Amino acid sequence: MPVFLSSLFIFFLFGCYNNSHIRTQRVLQENEKVFSVSGSYNALGIVDERIINKGSGFSGPGDIRPYVPVAAIRAEISVLEGFKHGELGYSIGGGVNAMVDQDLIGLIGVEYNKYLQYRRERPLKAGMSLELNRTSSGLFTLHSIQSFKTTTTKKAPFFVGFHTLFSKSNIKESHRSYARSTNDYYMWNSYPVVDEVTYDQTTRGFGVSSGIERFFVDASLMLQFDVSFVKNSINNLKEPFVVGGIGLEREASWSWPPIVSASLALNFSPKSFKKIYISKKKDSVKSQAFQDWEILKKPQIIEFDPETGERIEKKTTDVMFDPETGEIIKQ
Repeated sequence: MPVFLSSLFIFFLFGCYNNSHIRTQRVLQENEKVFSVSGSYNALGIVDERIINKGSGFSGPGDIRPYVPVAAIRAEISVLEGFKHGELGYSIGGGVNAMVDQDLIGLIGVEYNKYLQYRRERPLKAGMSLELNRTSSGLFTLHSIQSFKTTTTKKAPFFVGFHTLFSKSNIKESHRSYARSTNDYYMWNSYPVVDEVTYDQTTRGFGVSSGIERFFVDASLMLQFDVSFVKNSINNLKEPFVVGGIGLEREASWSWPPIVSASLALNFSPKSFKKIYISKKKDSVKSQAFQDWEILKKPQIIEFDPETGERIEKKTTDVMFDPETGEIIKQ
């Protein structure tokens, strides 16, 4: 329990960006559909530690820290369909971001993967996912992940890959500050000021992915880890706001901090489950029919009437039928 609570605290404390995209890594057959239920979270990493506030003469507790409004801790449902030498899919989901206070974030996305070196036993997958995130307060972010990964099979469940990241957002927030009194320089509550802050933000990154996909009869379970390095750029910030603090020059971008994420997914095909159900039902019908036939085809035993000496033909088992269903009643 302490480990679980500590992990939960870390997830919500550091969940600030999404750098993972988890789907089945096996090669799909043409027209084959695979459904996935997945979840991912940031285990470590902060996108931006700078602050946005007004310059000399203004300060206060309303300073803004830049963030990317994407669902960092998320759950998704997706569908992936195979076609000749590739696959196409879409997804829907939602989550939260530790840097966005009291905001839920919904998302919809599409993805495309191309199989490379298709004739090999384990082809490669190269593709891109593109998603639109929206916070409950109305902020939008276009978020994409481009990836290049190895595929999986039952004999080779491990996979590795490389990915790049790109996000673009338009941020609008309210900034609350307090003007310093000319009579008392150290008074912070003389002139409260609320301003609207707007700016454009882009985030770029790159990293590596690795994981394992364990296959069952008609499903697979995946565990994936992603390590990325990202750079956050702030553009079109209106005066008198600055980035970095009071009296500091505006910085166009931040360094490349690492982000570590973990993801888990269950992949399955409803068509496969349907086939299993039908197959089991057919097997059950065949088994019943076989038993009935065995009863009907048993050889007859010749008996004689002890009084008349005449031959009596009788089966080893008397066959009776259910008057309602017509099925054979076993004796």
